[in-house]
Amino acid sequence: MAWIGAFSWCLVPWPTGVVSTPVEAMQIRPMATILQQESVARRADEPVERVRYVDETGGVPNDIGENLVGSYLRYVERCDFVVHSTQLDEEQGEIDVIGMRLATKEVIFCEVTTHILGMQYGTYDSTAAKVRAKIERASKFAKTMFPTDRRRYEIWSPVVPKGKLTARFAELEHAYTDGDLDVQFVINDEYANRIQALIDDARSNSKATSDPAYRLLQILTRLKGDIQL
Repeated sequence: MAWIGAFSWCLVPWPTGVVSTPVEAMQIRPMATILQQESVARRADEPVERVRYVDETGGVPNDIGENLVGSYLRYVERCDFVVHSTQLDEEQGEIDVIGMRLATKEVIFCEVTTHILGMQYGTYDSTAAKVRAKIERASKFAKTMFPTDRRRYEIWSPVVPKGKLTARFAELEHAYTDGDLDVQFVINDEYANRIQALIDDARSNSKATSDPAYRLLQILTRLKGDIQL
């Protein structure tokens, strides 16, 4: 099974209820054990156990933008696994967030750029080239580690200057789609729509979570006073 060897992290039980036990005190089990038990549970028509990952430092992602995306994958997309900062062995770099749905064998690869004044790496051409490189890098990793699974690639950024850059991204998306690669740019309005979906979920879910971004949304949607953004 490709998923067993794909990540170096260990996984721990992540119940849908309160997660209050310190990470260091949780029982750590290898991914192979988790997947084996999940497979047995599915054959017995038992509920699939939700899980959360622990990185090598025993913490959660420090980047709040990546944490927002991970929360979206977990609570809105209903991914069974969400993994952050997957280091690539054969080349420099990492994949920011990966979400996996076991029942449908679908893997979502997300590259996250949270530049609040606008996503840009130098010129429009250099920005488009950098994004293309991220997609190619994720695609290469995905084909190696998940050759038989459904794969989707998403580029997340809250603010992208409208005009030449958004037009360039639209061209990239169409080119990859025509080439049978499912690529989606989650930018500007679409980014806002997805965060709104996450806000709506947080408003209806009062259970504690270890995801800082999601927990903040739970708090903000329950304030008794008025606030302005």
